[in-house]
This record gives sequence, structure tokens and C-alpha cells, in this order.
Amino acid sequence: MNCGNVKNTLGYIPVLNFVSHLKSRSLLNSSKCSLIVSLKIHSISGQNVLHMSFLSDVLEIAFPNRNSDQSTPPLSSEKINSKSKSYSQRLRSGSISNEDRTPSDPRNAKCGCGSGDSYHSCCESFHLLKRAESSALEVLRARFCAYKFHVIRYLMASLAPGSPEVLQKSPTRIAREISDFCNEYQPVEFEVLQTQVVGPHTTFILFRAFFLYQGKPFSCTERAKFIEYRGHWYYHSGRIVDVDATRALASINI
Repeated sequence: MNCGNVKNTLGYIPVLNFVSHLKSRSLLNSSKCSLIVSLKIHSISGQNVLHMSFLSDVLEIAFPNRNSDQSTPPLSSEKINSKSKSYSQRLRSGSISNEDRTPSDPRNAKCGCGSGDSYHSCCESFHLLKRAESSALEVLRARFCAYKFHVIRYLMASLAPGSPEVLQKSPTRIAREISDFCNEYQPVEFEVLQTQVVGPHTTFILFRAFFLYQGKPFSCTERAKFIEYRGHWYYHSGRIVDVDATRALASINI
């Protein structure tokens, strides 16, 4: 699970309000607003989810040329190795602090991943970096639990070397974004919907995560990529497939 993906997805409410704001300021004409509304109806199709394609459609209608001048040159393998090494060194230095909210009695407290086992016998050793994850599912469980208990260092350490987060953001920024997410969103539980093993070193897991945001429940489905590297499994990247749109529908005012 990637907190940036979830937070970006949850931006659908501000985006829709932003579209309304554009209309009120005469920056978005009525025909475009009508098209956005029709896309909303088409995208929902009677289901209780708001597909990410709807957001892309909204932005494409509002700003059709927003990506015309944007291109990112590929990084060389040397640059990838350099950034990954720098990231790992920063983590080992201890300069990234936890906002640890792990149980005070880990032997008697339930693990936050939902396994039913004690935190001590389940995810604690992963969070303390004393045990390597042997599968993609173990990484998913440990990361979900880490979001629940604010174990920032583990969430950073479990990112794959060469992953988009590691290559595109500084350790300080990643830590800040994780901290902000943990303080705003409360993970409740998750369920695995599908597992796809595409080779000895790569697994995709489709899962739905349930949260509380400002005291209200919502859920999102993510297709996450996990890779094995030097005997460890890591979270590489993820793509949000859909979100619970119950609250979004009530917020649309166009």
C-alpha cells in the first residue's frame, strides 16, 4: 500500500469541488461541466465505486493540454543504483525517526495486520528489521500493520530499491508523507482479492483496504507490485483501481 496513491485518490472530492470552483469563476464552461457530469454518471454505472479513469477524464476536460510539454527522461542504471544506495544509507544512519505507536505489550496485543496472532509473534520482527519477509503477502501484511502503528522506518525500509518512491523523492519527503498519512487516515483492515505470481521475483496482489478518514469509513482497491531482491521481498509500486464513492457522490455540486 502506498500512502501517496491513497491520498491522491482521496483527492477526488477536492478535485470535484475544484471543478465546481472553476465553473463559478468562469474558467470552465457549462458544456464542459455537463460532460463531466455525464462522465460521472457513466463511470459510476450504478456501482458503489468511483473509477480512477473518471478523475483522468475530469482533468483532461478541464485542462486538455496539461501533459503536452511534460516528459521525464529515463534514469540510467548508475543513477538508479546511486539513489538507491543513498536512500539505504540514510535509513541505516538513524536520521529517520519513528512515530512509533506499537503496543506496549506486544506479546498480548493483537497484530495490526489482522492475522489474529500477537504483534510479537507476527509483524514485530519485520518492523524491527530482524526478519526478512519471505513472500509478497508478508510484506503487504507488515506494511498495513506499520501504517496502523506508525512504524515509519519500516515503511521506508520495505520500499524496493529502484522503486518510483525511492527514485523520485528524498527520504525526508517520504517520511513526511507517511507521517502525514498516518495522522490523517486510520487503517482498519484489508482483504486480498487476487494474487498473481509472474515469476520467481515478482508478484502482484490485488487487495482492498478499509480506512477511517475524519471518522468516516471508506475503502480503496490497489493492485500492488512486489519484488524479491537479494533474499528480501519489497513493495515496489501500486495502482489504485477504485475507491468507495459513497461520500463522493454526496459532495458533487456542479
